[in-house]
Amino acid sequence: MTSSLLYKVQLNGSNDDMESTRNLDLDNPGILRDAVLQWTFMPGTTLWFGQAKLPDNRERVVSSANQEFVDRSNLNRVFTIDRDIGIQLHHQWNLMGMIVREQGAISTGEGRNRRTSSNGGICMTIRGEVLPFGLFEQRGDYIQADLVIEKNPKVSLGYTYSYNKDAIRTGGQLGEYLYNAADIETIFADILMKYQGWSFITEFSQRSSPNPVSTKTGFKDLFIYDGQGTNSQLSYMITDNLQLGLRYTQIQPSEKIDHLTGTRKDYVFGISKYFHGHDLKLQADINYITEQIPNSVNEVKSVLVRNQTDFTF
Repeated sequence: MTSSLLYKVQLNGSNDDMESTRNLDLDNPGILRDAVLQWTFMPGTTLWFGQAKLPDNRERVVSSANQEFVDRSNLNRVFTIDRDIGIQLHHQWNLMGMIVREQGAISTGEGRNRRTSSNGGICMTIRGEVLPFGLFEQRGDYIQADLVIEKNPKVSLGYTYSYNKDAIRTGGQLGEYLYNAADIETIFADILMKYQGWSFITEFSQRSSPNPVSTKTGFKDLFIYDGQGTNSQLSYMITDNLQLGLRYTQIQPSEKIDHLTGTRKDYVFGISKYFHGHDLKLQADINYITEQIPNSVNEVKSVLVRNQTDFTF
């Protein structure tokens, strides 16, 4: 609109996203993903109004078009706080050559496309980042894989805290609707490093709720994932357009819900061929998954093979 006032609108038609709301809000098809105004009212400081991604875990904020594996990790699937409607403040400044970022959000806590708030709850989210060696080339701290081949070591440290008061869904902004509202506290911590074609990221997440199990007579028990998870990824550009990657993910429930769900571990090997960066690429990965059966020492083991062509314009 102007150099200081921008807008973003993103629509969605994927079956997965449509189904995530279809059975919950029958009058809401879930087509709208982002609808946000961004006002830079002073250098380094931007105010957001509308529906957008929250200052979430790093893997979630990285666009789905810029991932180095076929899909995001299971940690993201379980713990992400995703999108919400509200206001956000983003600030960035330089401290003796280090880049420091602060982000904060106040939102409904009920996720995207909610037309009315059902219970008056609220979600407060803050995130801080420190880049001790300065900015990444071409904003590479939010693009997976070291496609630009960083000539100097680059590091980003991040931390997110989110408190969702009177949440009505199992994942706060996502998931099935609880029978009774509950408070949810979620934290993320991450570190990203890139150097000469190598890229390493590790993330930790923990979620807690005083009453994570929601019950109602005659209906199945629902639960907030009270527990913790880790995800680590290591990749290397063996040529200027061919990458190999490894990923390990573990999510572990707390004692409050371990009778309903078990620990899951994912081991992933991936390969990506970039024809025009992330805009045109072929990707494939093989996943070995173990998932503990609740109330048992036994595990279910499976192998998942995936491939995709990604074309972005």
